[in-house]
Amino acid sequence: MNTSTKDITERKIAEHKLEQMALYDFLTGLPNRLTFHDRLQHTLKQAHRENHQAGLMFVDLDRFKSINDTLGHASGDALLKTVSKWLSGCVRECDTVARIGGDEFAVILDNINQPGDAVHTARRILTAFAEPVIYEGKEIFSSASIGIAIYPLDAQSTEDLLKNADIAMYQAKKGGGNGFCLFSGEIRKAV
Repeated sequence: MNTSTKDITERKIAEHKLEQMALYDFLTGLPNRLTFHDRLQHTLKQAHRENHQAGLMFVDLDRFKSINDTLGHASGDALLKTVSKWLSGCVRECDTVARIGGDEFAVILDNINQPGDAVHTARRILTAFAEPVIYEGKEIFSSASIGIAIYPLDAQSTEDLLKNADIAMYQAKKGGGNGFCLFSGEIRKAV
């Protein structure tokens, strides 16, 4: 390989690494907040054009801070990596799982037929959380609170859909965690 070919190859590799760092979470390899927002906007535009529904789920780990504080950040990181695999395994290939914050994940369910499809996915996710994560010989048990909002039933805009999924997630947390809540007008009134 001559010098100029080697330089071009190295530059391409460096550009790819920078793109990965900008668009994907460094720990889990999932799309990050920026990529998530882009995919959500794309999904909602497509749902509008094709006149179908899409689901948005916010998944927040219950008692994650306690796990980090008592078992250490390496244990917390191992849990986050495992959770990312669980979530990815509970959705279809056309859906998107993203890590949007410390212990917060989002799931975009593309082209669903009814809200029950999102509920079914939430139940699969909660079932996955029944398994412990084994890290350095220790079992780490965790659970999740899941908020679900459906486009266009619960919101017409990206911002409102995000807000409503967040409201539903906090309602699930308020209910003790380890559960899900489907957004409704009654929940909005209770906030």
